Amino acid sequence: MRVQLAGLCALLTAGPALAQDTTAAPSFSYAEKPKEDAKETGWKVEAKAGLLWLAGNSDSTSLSAGLSVTKDAIWQRYSLNANYAFSKSRVYAASPRGTPRSTSSGTSRPTLRRGRSSSAADRSA
Repeated sequence: MRVQLAGLCALLTAGPALAQDTTAAPSFSYAEKPKEDAKETGWKVEAKAGLLWLAGNSDSTSLSAGLSVTKDAIWQRYSLNANYAFSKSRVYAASPRGTPRSTSSGTSRPTLRRGRSSSAADRSA
C-alpha cells in the first residue's frame, strides 16, 4: 500500500513538469542596451592576506587569505572569489604538582612530564 501511495505522489508531482512545452526556443532580452561609447574595463585582481598571532597564557594563531578576479566586458561580467581561513588555539594550564602542561584545541591529552617539581609549594611540604 505504501509503495502504491508513493508512486501516486510521484506521478502527481511529475505531471506538471511533463506537461511543459519543450519545443519553444528559450528567449533572452537585455534590460538596457550598453552605451555606444562603452569599452571593456579589462581585468581587476585583488589579493588579501592576514595573520594574527596572540601569545600569553594561551596562544592563538589565525591565518586568512582571499583572492578576487573580475573581468568586465561590454555585455558580461566574469568574476571569481576565493577565501581561506585557518585558526589554531592552545591554552596553557598548571598541573596539580606545579609542572606546566599544554592542552591544544583538537586534542584531549595533556603533555605530562616525569620528575620532581621545584616550585616553592613542593619545597615546603
